[in-house]
Amino acid sequence: MKKIILLCLVLIISACNADTAADNQNNEQAASLSKDFDAAVKAENWLLALQNADVLIARFPESPEAKAIKIRYDEIGSKAQAMQEDRRLAGLWDYQQNPVGKKTQFSAGIDSKKELFGGEPTDLPAAAKMIIRIHPAWGNSIYLVLAQSKFQCGSPCTMKISFDGGEYKTFPGKQADTGNGPALFIENDKVFYKALLSAKNIKIKVKGVPDLEYEVGSYDATRLGAEF
Repeated sequence: MKKIILLCLVLIISACNADTAADNQNNEQAASLSKDFDAAVKAENWLLALQNADVLIARFPESPEAKAIKIRYDEIGSKAQAMQEDRRLAGLWDYQQNPVGKKTQFSAGIDSKKELFGGEPTDLPAAAKMIIRIHPAWGNSIYLVLAQSKFQCGSPCTMKISFDGGEYKTFPGKQADTGNGPALFIENDKVFYKALLSAKNIKIKVKGVPDLEYEVGSYDATRLGAEF
């Protein structure tokens, strides 16, 4: 009987020690995740902060660290969403520097927003890419490279352009050929470029072309490589 009692005591103590060890390990992991969360917040890496918050709350929901983070969760979530959107917008632009003889051509390009069918984007190419270009021989220009194979601008060649939902204004245009398809240069490019610098959204209407829309808010003039 004494042996049985001793064995039971040993088992109880072992179980208690195992529970204590598990609790300690959980506390250490929760503290580590909380530390990583704080570091991400300090670095203003909101996506990483949200990731750490999600793991901490899912794995250790009753921990003091999780309860403290829950108070800030909505704030961090909003900032993470904004950061994700900023990265998406920044990824829309393609900056290039290409040699032209002994000099360099600088350019930045962005596709028009794709049309949605049934609420989903299609696999069709964008209707037109907008290019901002500084060419060592041809100078500064802003033009649209149209996806359609045939295009004939009217006479006079004009387009209607709206910045951030404002009134549409008429800009003269000039048709050209890229060799791979039609292009339409935006005349008064300095006026257009100045408005683009402070715009988030640009809409362009051209006869014979689907209405174009560009999300330009993340344009970085410093990445163009030269002053337009």
